[in-house]
Amino acid sequence: MDIEKVKKKDKGKSSVMSIRVNEENSAWMKKNEISPQAVFNEAIKELREKVKKQK
Repeated sequence: MDIEKVKKKDKGKSSVMSIRVNEENSAWMKKNEISPQAVFNEAIKELREKVKKQK
């Protein structure tokens, strides 16, 4: 995953989801200005590509 793709940006999305992460990961993401939403979106994108290749 490219860290530049998960930096915080001002993009609005229309669906709301809530996830929980441990405090260590939360602190690291805040310190490095990493967007949880962007991490999730990149992870889903990578998983979808992986599943698509397996079919």
